[in-house]
Amino acid sequence: MTTIKTANRTKTTYFVEYICDDINNTYWQLVRSRDAAILAAHKDLNDIYAHCFICGINKQDVTIW
Repeated sequence: MTTIKTANRTKTTYFVEYICDDINNTYWQLVRSRDAAILAAHKDLNDIYAHCFICGINKQDVTIW
C-alpha cells in the first residue's frame, strides 16, 4: 500500500509507516495523514518516538502501520 493510500485510510492525525526498499534500506517514517507529508524518517523506531515527543505529538494521535 502506498503512503497516500494509507493516509486516506488512517483515522489518526499521524501515522508511522515501515518502509522496506530492499534488504539494506529499511526505515520508519512519520507521516501527517491529511496531506501525506513525511515529517521524519529514521532507521530506528525509537528516533521516531523521540521526534513525536519533541514536536508535542501525543500517542493517541499516532497509528503504526
